[in-house]
Amino acid sequence: MLNEWLNHQIGRNIVFVETEKGMSEFVFDRLKGRIRTHILWEPNKQELDKYGGDNPIVIQDAFSRSPRQLNSIHIRLEKLLVDVCCDNILKEVISPSEIDAIYEGVLKNYSVNMSTLLTYAKRRGCLTTVREYASRNSC
Repeated sequence: MLNEWLNHQIGRNIVFVETEKGMSEFVFDRLKGRIRTHILWEPNKQELDKYGGDNPIVIQDAFSRSPRQLNSIHIRLEKLLVDVCCDNILKEVISPSEIDAIYEGVLKNYSVNMSTLLTYAKRRGCLTTVREYASRNSC
């Protein structure tokens, strides 16, 4: 999904699966013997690099009260914009220089609820960073 807004394409697909708090280990255990790809449970940067392979699935607990679309597997743009600034794994996958391109592309072409964006950023502890990216790249 991110490659739409990046200048330098991500070389491998990483699928992020976020579960309700406390369910990620269960989901990991259920999938690890059934899917023929690398599945990682809450990895750090080193584990992703060492065990991730070409197209890994990363399973982790969702951050509480994160923006969601009901009855959908798709991520809300507000969550995506905050997570590229706050999520440690995403920050390792995406070059910091690309974050402005993501914000510019999203804010220019899509409707983003700024209240939801800033509320989630505050909960994640990166309100100042998100506010800076949003103000620099808003139309």
